Amino acid sequence: MTKSVAIVTGASSGIGKATAISLKRAANMNSLVKRLAKSPLLTPDLDYHLIRGSMVIIFVLFGYQKWFEYEAQVLIPYISHGPLVFWLYPAFGIRGGSWFLGVVEWLIAGLLVMGFRNKKLGILGALGSVITFLSTVTIIPFMPNAWEASAGGFPAMAGGTTAFLMKDVVLLVVSVYLLKQDALRVSTVESSNSPTTILIRILTRSGLLANDFDYHLLRASMAIVFLFFGYTKWFQYGAEAMVPFISHGPFIFWLYPVFGFRWAARFLGASEWLTCALLFSGFWNKNVGILGAIADCHVRFYTHNHSIHSGWLGRICGRLSRNGWSRPLSHEGRGSACRINLFAEAGCRESLRASKRS
Repeated sequence: MTKSVAIVTGASSGIGKATAISLKRAANMNSLVKRLAKSPLLTPDLDYHLIRGSMVIIFVLFGYQKWFEYEAQVLIPYISHGPLVFWLYPAFGIRGGSWFLGVVEWLIAGLLVMGFRNKKLGILGALGSVITFLSTVTIIPFMPNAWEASAGGFPAMAGGTTAFLMKDVVLLVVSVYLLKQDALRVSTVESSNSPTTILIRILTRSGLLANDFDYHLLRASMAIVFLFFGYTKWFQYGAEAMVPFISHGPFIFWLYPVFGFRWAARFLGASEWLTCALLFSGFWNKNVGILGAIADCHVRFYTHNHSIHSGWLGRICGRLSRNGWSRPLSHEGRGSACRINLFAEAGCRESLRASKRS
């Protein structure tokens, strides 16, 4: 009888300790959520405007590149194998096709800028952005040598092609987000028979304006990006591609002295897979999702260190969605701004939901 009481007492003590640890963790998470909720980083529409601004920068810079010979040559394999853009060469030629894209990207940038004040024009800009990145994402299945043969092929992305295009998965989702936000704002003031209202009805029937659709899409796109880019870090070609980034990174240069050449890349790969797991778990557990958003901000800030990341970092509880990774293409600067903004949104929602529960 004495033994039984001791066993029961011991079990109760173990349960009590586990409950205390669980309560302590919950209290710590609630404290983090409250701090984020009180910070100016969660100001209404801040993430919305940051995303729009970052997309404008992306289209302006990449549109500018299209006017030069070097970029026209770089685009040849992409346009040639793009199911939605292959017609550009027969219609305009190599240089003309590049110029056409430059004009379109600058036009979209202009519409997005005007969208700060005029949401109808913002819808047109967002729609153009969706079409642009849909055109680039659909190139991936048709691109020759899209997967690294030295790493066994799929899902190891080839650094010169697939890794460049993979970021557009997130940019496509960002464009959908902007389209939804502008459409919702216009729908409250537009007359029932206008062309804009007809477009909004089409979007509604397609499900693009459903509650939290963009939120879940952002999370999923970021998880996919981290999964693929984390995978490349485990192979020799991925480690070699990281050399200039790690060597010149003010926050990650220490990886080589600490881990060595191969293990520095593997460390980043493991970090990206952990972030992917946290983001994925966030579909069900928003507290874990917040950790994923924070992890993403740190990974992206340390590996990219763009100035815009600083502002983004403060919004770690903001949109969970960045295609963060260190890519081997030096002209890929556009990805960072978008990712940052993406994370901000998811984090924002998570912090608000968690604060309501507390």
